[in-house]
Amino acid sequence: MAEGAGRDRSSDGARAMTDKANGKKIGGPRLHAPADAPMLIENAAANGASMVGVAAAVGCSVRTLEKWIDEDSALAEAFARGRECERQVLHNVLYRIATEGKDDRDRATAAIMILNARHGYRREDQSDGNRISITFALPGALTLDEFKKAQQEFAKLQLVVNAGNSANPVSAPRLSRT
Repeated sequence: MAEGAGRDRSSDGARAMTDKANGKKIGGPRLHAPADAPMLIENAAANGASMVGVAAAVGCSVRTLEKWIDEDSALAEAFARGRECERQVLHNVLYRIATEGKDDRDRATAAIMILNARHGYRREDQSDGNRISITFALPGALTLDEFKKAQQEFAKLQLVVNAGNSANPVSAPRLSRT
């Protein structure tokens, strides 16, 4: 029989709750950030690492890294400095392409990206002259008196039109009452 097979696992949870209630510590020892964690976090973030990559650089899980960053302002600042360094490098690359690039298309794309990110330009704000815009303005609903008056006026027009065109008489639309 395999190790642990046949063990009553439901009692393990109850035992852990009882131990915790009695003041006993359960689980492993709490991990603390290594002394060089600020440098490792800043370097990993500056080189474009995701949270998973930063956690791997420090040697912990993402959950543990997030706890450390929430609890330790030095680690939070190191992460922010790393991300800012990455942003500056990428911004500088785009800026150099926009101002010194050889291909006009690349220069335009880089310039647009910088304008969008730094100055709030958005494509939606600009009108596209090649689009057709159609607006339908529908009249509001008629009151019963207005509807009856319109029906009477239509009936009068119908008589005038039919008098001059006996081959194809115009009929009034029929609206049912509900």
